Amino acid sequence: MDLLNTKPIGFMDIGARGGIHPLVEQFSEAVHVVGFEPDHEAFKELQRDLAESSDYARADIEPVGLFHVAGDHTLFELSAPTNSSLLQPNKTFTQRYSMTKWEEIGTSQIRTKTLDQVVFEDLATFDHMGEAIKIDTQGTEFEVLLGAQKTLTERTQFLTTEVSFCQLYQNQKLFSDIELFLRSFGFSFYGFDHIYSRSRGFLDKANYKSRERHIQADAIFFKDSLDHPLSSSANTRVEYIKIIFAIASGYYDLALELSELLKPTDSNLKNLILSISQISKDDELEELQTLIENVHLEPNEIAIKIGKFVDKRRFENDFFNV
Repeated sequence: MDLLNTKPIGFMDIGARGGIHPLVEQFSEAVHVVGFEPDHEAFKELQRDLAESSDYARADIEPVGLFHVAGDHTLFELSAPTNSSLLQPNKTFTQRYSMTKWEEIGTSQIRTKTLDQVVFEDLATFDHMGEAIKIDTQGTEFEVLLGAQKTLTERTQFLTTEVSFCQLYQNQKLFSDIELFLRSFGFSFYGFDHIYSRSRGFLDKANYKSRERHIQADAIFFKDSLDHPLSSSANTRVEYIKIIFAIASGYYDLALELSELLKPTDSNLKNLILSISQISKDDELEELQTLIENVHLEPNEIAIKIGKFVDKRRFENDFFNV
């Protein structure tokens, strides 16, 4: 993968408050990351953190928000700064589920650009920008994508975005809108990560079982040339990028499948995928024994303990076809 050393992957982290997404940490030396954070204090903190310790090939932070139009816009500040948004909270929904971190406490003005403007104008000298994208903008993910149509068409091979299944914010677009939009650009939905759920909490989970309503998740998309043969140019760099993000997001079988498209084949890469994805039976047994011990120590928490044990493996071990 020497071609990624001479030209690192262009990764856009849209909504980077708190740090660059850990998805790219394991191969940071092959990544040129650009983070976006319009909040002045959060922007300065990101700058300091990256200046003090950064293994990225290059890291830049842009002090702007992204939207479908450029200009000055009202930011609705909520009780938890990470929930502040260009959309107002949907009080009918947030009050129903006692979501105290979504209470509106004020407003401020922020400057926005479109992603296409940043990629093809501001950073035009870097022709790798936008090859992979992460979006977490509290309800305006669809609008960010609207302003990124040229990037999605010409550059992006992998995308992960926060999606909602109900309106936490007024007039918020939901997962179905985002999936249909990205599908029109040749992207295939692969799965969810970090599903967040809510209920009214009438039942004590230590004693009662009940499903909760799915509220939000991170959705993962690939521009899958096997699903859409015309959606991406067949070149080695493109396939390597998709393979790397398949590994990073835990889709090891997909990584092996895509590695078959490489010409010539890369046996070292295949061995790496097998090594990374291999289950340590000793580690699994140790964690199971720890679970059993904890259940004996706190028998009233048996349902909660087992639930957390399963949740940890929910996105790593699918056995429906076994």
